[in-house]
Formats: sequence, C-alpha cells, structure tokens
Amino acid sequence: MGFRQRLDILREVLAAEGLDGLVVSRPENRYYLSGYTAEDYDLVESSGILFVGLRRALLATDGRYAEQALEEAQRCEVYVYGPGEGWLEEVLSNLDTKRLGFEALHLTYGRFLKISQALENMGSGGELAPTDNLIENLRAIKGAGEIEAIRASLALTERVMARLRGELSGGLTETDAARLVETLMREEGATRAAFPPIVASGTRSSQPHAGPTDSPIQEATPVVVDIGAKLNRYCSDMARTFYLGTPPDRFKRVYAAVREAQVAATGAVRPGVTGREVDSVTRGVLESRGFGEYFSHSTGHGVGLNVHEQPTLGPKSETVLAPGMVVTVEPGVYLPGEFGVRLENMVLVTEDRVETLNHLEDFYEY
Repeated sequence: MGFRQRLDILREVLAAEGLDGLVVSRPENRYYLSGYTAEDYDLVESSGILFVGLRRALLATDGRYAEQALEEAQRCEVYVYGPGEGWLEEVLSNLDTKRLGFEALHLTYGRFLKISQALENMGSGGELAPTDNLIENLRAIKGAGEIEAIRASLALTERVMARLRGELSGGLTETDAARLVETLMREEGATRAAFPPIVASGTRSSQPHAGPTDSPIQEATPVVVDIGAKLNRYCSDMARTFYLGTPPDRFKRVYAAVREAQVAATGAVRPGVTGREVDSVTRGVLESRGFGEYFSHSTGHGVGLNVHEQPTLGPKSETVLAPGMVVTVEPGVYLPGEFGVRLENMVLVTEDRVETLNHLEDFYEY
C-alpha cells in the first residue's frame, strides 16, 4: 500500500469521525503517511509536523530538514518555516479545517496551546479534537512489504539470540551481555536494537522488565533474554529463558507451564477472535498449572514501526484480530525472590489461521 492510498484511507476515517483534518505529531505515524524518515529524539524536539486535511497534506518543518523533507515526502506539500511566528496560521488556512483532530497521546501540551492560539488568531471558529489511535489502528494491518520487513528483522534477531546463547556461560555480567546484543545487532546488519535489551539472571529474572546490572551471570541459574532489532524501520521482538546448568524440578514445572500456555495461545490466534479471548487462553493454562497469579502482563502486542503497537492481546482488549496483523505471544511466570520464565514468539494472522514467524526452535522439552 502506497503513501497516497494510506492518506486516502485516513481521510475516510476522519470523515467518519466528524473531522476535517488531523495534526500528526508522532514520528512513526508521520512516516507511515508520508515517507518522511526524520526522527524526533526527544518529546520536546520535532523534525516536523504533518497536517492532513480532506484534500491537502502539508508537512511543516524547519530549514534543518528542508532538503530531506522535499526528497522523501513526495505525496505531501512541504512547508519550510522560519524562526518567526505566524507560520501555523498560514498552514492551517491552507487546510481550511474547522474541526481538527490531534493525537492525544503524543502531542505535547505546549504544541497544543500554540495550535489552539493559531486557530483563535485566525478567527475561523476552528476547534481541536482529541483522537486515540486513528493511525495506529490502520497500521495494525500490515501490507505484504511490511510483513517481509518484519520477517527480515526477526530473522536477524534470531541470529543474534543464537550467538548470544553461546556466550552466556562465559562469566559475562548482565550489562556485558546487553552490550554484546547491541554489538551483534550491528554486526548482523540492524539499524539498531529496537529497545534496550533485557538480560535478567537469577532472582532478577522475576522482574519482567529488569534492566541489566553489573551482576555476573552465574552457573545454575535462569536467564531471561528479551531482545529485538530495528531493520529498514521495522521492529522485531522475541524472548527466551535459558538455564545455565542442570535445572531443578521447580524451574522445569514453571517452564513447561509457560511453554504450554504459549502453544495454546498461539493456536487460539485466528481471524475473528478478540485479543481478550487469546489472553484468556493463556491465563487458563497458567491457572490450571497453579501459576495464574504470577502472570503480570498481557499475552502479547502488535509489532511494526514500533516494537509495541496495536493490537494488544490482553484482558481488556476487544480488538478483533484480522489478516495482516503481527503480534507477539509471550506468556510468563514471575515468582518474586525466586526466578521468572518468559517465552516470546511473533505470529502473523493469515486469512484462516496463524503463522509463527520464528524459526529458532530453542525450547526445552520438560
């Protein structure tokens, strides 16, 4: 699907929502609609804002990004503003919008006030209206090119996971291992890691999002590794739990329960079911094995331009799964003060089934 088609689909959504324009401030959404690849490295910094009207789309940026914007955003008009005031009024007057949506979860309050003031200065009676996940919901359905990009990103991550596994018993600290992940990502061709690598060993593995420390990775201990790559702008995400040495029976029981939950939840993914229904399958297995209270997060989430995006597979998710959605399936059990186990694969919803995108079958059989 090309950028022009994406803009056309968004305009249909805007009309259905009673909006005649949208302020797009999130970089991934801006890229999705325009092809403009510049990134924002801090929430208070911006390399541009995309204004989408029912007939026109204007990418507003400053002189630092003018050449890049003109080269990349070929389906949008590029407006290069200077340091003075008044450019917002000019952009908004070109859109001729009365009810302008904005991304409520991303637009900063400071920028909201500036756009509100510009509308007031124009005296046109225009208003700003909050929106939630309008573009993210469109992004949830991946096109063929996006799916291939995700496959390539995941294949790279699996190569890194396999290489890292052979290094874990060599006396590394968790921080050493996390740094090694980032080095291996670059060696394998990734743009960068999709998120800070999680390497949590011993009792720290019971913390789902534990940051790495300078603690040495010991023998006779579990290690949760959760990593992902960014390649050609698309992300991947996978997790494995390894045991260095001979695992005790308690670890085997927990691991077997998590693996059973992962297999069952994967089998529940198909067109027409909700994210909540898939999550319920995961919880049902873990509860039947006596570990239900130790599963503290959702079963999964979408992956694409962001490593966490729509849809979610959680207890409150009423999103109906549809062909083209790519999600993780990542049950976990976290026993405070003891250890944790998380296993994560990525799957694709097809026309009539689910396809597991992972090929690295490095699971223990207990």
